[in-house]
Amino acid sequence: MQVQEKRNVILVTDGDQIARRSLEVAARNVGARCISMSAGNPTRLSGKELVELIKSAAHDPVVVMFDDKGHEGQGPGERALLEVYNDPGINILGVVAVASNSFCCDGAKVDISVTDTCQVVNGPVNKYGKTTKRRVLQGDTVEILNDLDVPIVVGIGDIGKMNGDDDYHFGASVTTRALQEIIERSGFSGGISRERSSQVYTNIEKNIEYLNDLLGFGESYDIVLRRFNVAGKEIAMYSINGFVKDDVMALILRNLDQLKRGDVSPNSLKKLFNEHINHIQVDLANNLDQVIDGILSGPLALLIEGEDQALSSTCVPIQAGHPRNLILKR
Repeated sequence: MQVQEKRNVILVTDGDQIARRSLEVAARNVGARCISMSAGNPTRLSGKELVELIKSAAHDPVVVMFDDKGHEGQGPGERALLEVYNDPGINILGVVAVASNSFCCDGAKVDISVTDTCQVVNGPVNKYGKTTKRRVLQGDTVEILNDLDVPIVVGIGDIGKMNGDDDYHFGASVTTRALQEIIERSGFSGGISRERSSQVYTNIEKNIEYLNDLLGFGESYDIVLRRFNVAGKEIAMYSINGFVKDDVMALILRNLDQLKRGDVSPNSLKKLFNEHINHIQVDLANNLDQVIDGILSGPLALLIEGEDQALSSTCVPIQAGHPRNLILKR
């Protein structure tokens, strides 16, 4: 009987939607896998359900969120966290303890904290990522950490916020640093290297597999994937639900639907870039990490079968006239 290896997990004591998006970006930045379905304010899934998601994750380390939503005493987030912690198939690399204005508990001791300026300090921070004279970090879902034997607890301000210093549109730098500290100090050496796996493949199915894994497609309803055939070319279009204006999307799809094979072959990408998608700002993406950065920042991205680059576009429509006469504007 083959013994399964333990899964390496980072616990995070926050689960609202801004935290989720920031953790998705930060996890990708460090080669981790974020379980998007663990998000919830408060936590919706049981510890058993979260363990199943962890064990089905594509690679380690796995980032999991827990949130009590200010519940006094042991709430759903802490109960789920305890179940995951006690599972024999889970190895905890560390915990990101998130500060808040909650003072309903005794707080948690932290080994280090990451400030809003990405500095590593001894002692706790407040929800804005500023150092504090308190001996413990105040927050939801953190008191239970004092009873757990984990390698390291890293304090951090309110994930994705901190007056914009951890904005996921700009890389979630504070959260990224907190995950990096846990991974480096734990000695973990696995994960996915950005340099190793980020090229745009000419095989569109490989691109879709890579993007679906890192974006959490199927786990997160925010990720939209449309697949269609344009003049004999397979195209995949990714976007964030609600970020692309309906009228702009309609213009794109109508324009593409009218194309004939001679309009896009040969040099499909060059022709689309220069001639057929000209009512929005379009940039070339040379690797899949650039594609993901673009998708999570709000535009859409197009991948084309047989091309080793992708198109990333900012969907900001401009006023008046035929689409071909619209001005490019961000």
